[in-house]
Amino acid sequence: SRGLGDVYKRQQISCSKNFHHYLRHGSDSLYRSIDSCIREDFSIDNQDLPKVFGDLFESIAAALYIDFDLDEKKVWDIYWPMMQNFLQGLNPNGQLMHPFSYLQENCIKCSLSLEPKFTESVDLENKFMCKLMIGDRCVGEGRGNSKQKAKFLASE
Repeated sequence: SRGLGDVYKRQQISCSKNFHHYLRHGSDSLYRSIDSCIREDFSIDNQDLPKVFGDLFESIAAALYIDFDLDEKKVWDIYWPMMQNFLQGLNPNGQLMHPFSYLQENCIKCSLSLEPKFTESVDLENKFMCKLMIGDRCVGEGRGNSKQKAKFLASE
């Protein structure tokens, strides 16, 4: 399961809050990487976010911590409202559950059975397709270069 310190979640939050608009750099390749992510109808559910999004999240938190004279509570007062929408599906240990596990747990509570169905295609970039089925009803679809990624995207 995903911990609260999960890099992917930090990247998602940073991307969704447009932290990249405040990034000062002179790297053409970094600019192209960020720009292509945003321009290509980018979804924050994608697991292939550039690393810089996670770095921005951490850097802004560190800057706030210093600006607020090392007052952790003030940093949390700012960061918690941004984070709470991304922290649904926590397990009892405070760790984020994989989206499939979260769906499966909710299905069990409702006496339903969630089953992933995989198919393969010749498309090398999205070789696997996953359909999440509850009975004969498809409740989610995802494509990825691995079964795990396809299932993750179908679960989101």
